Amino acid sequence: DGTPLPPAQCPAAIALRERRAVRGAEAFVVRPDGSKRWIAPHPDPIFDAAGNFAGIVNVLFDVTEQREVGEALRASEERLHEGLAAASMGSWRVDLATGLRTRDANLNRILGLPPVVTVLPFTDGPQLIHPDDLPATRAAWDEAVATRGTYQAEFRIRRTDGTERWLREQ
Repeated sequence: DGTPLPPAQCPAAIALRERRAVRGAEAFVVRPDGSKRWIAPHPDPIFDAAGNFAGIVNVLFDVTEQREVGEALRASEERLHEGLAAASMGSWRVDLATGLRTRDANLNRILGLPPVVTVLPFTDGPQLIHPDDLPATRAAWDEAVATRGTYQAEFRIRRTDGTERWLREQ
């Protein structure tokens, strides 16, 4: 956040004091030319042949580009969700490896659920689909996954207030 880090809290000082590797920290540095770069320090303790602590070695990785890409991606996702909300649309994504589905706040509103981002098992979605529409919807999903093709389905859902709505997913 631009606040100077007290020397005792920097990863290298922690590695020296606690004689352990430190990971997960990022900070920006101001170079002599005034430019700023984000770094990820990786200090590791060094021990001599007898096992006595001898110091640390600290490798600094420049992660400026990764942070910039991450910020651009977050801004893009924010604009996407604003557009989806304006169009009364929602989105979800599923991680096929873990089986977890992430629904955005807009989709939850459409489904009649609290408007917060949720991460749930993929199997929670079919519970909302009208039973008469579930076989065709599952078949469309299975076909898209099997062929790595496009998923499209149109079906009814039962909202928590008991009303039904038609949805189209693609």
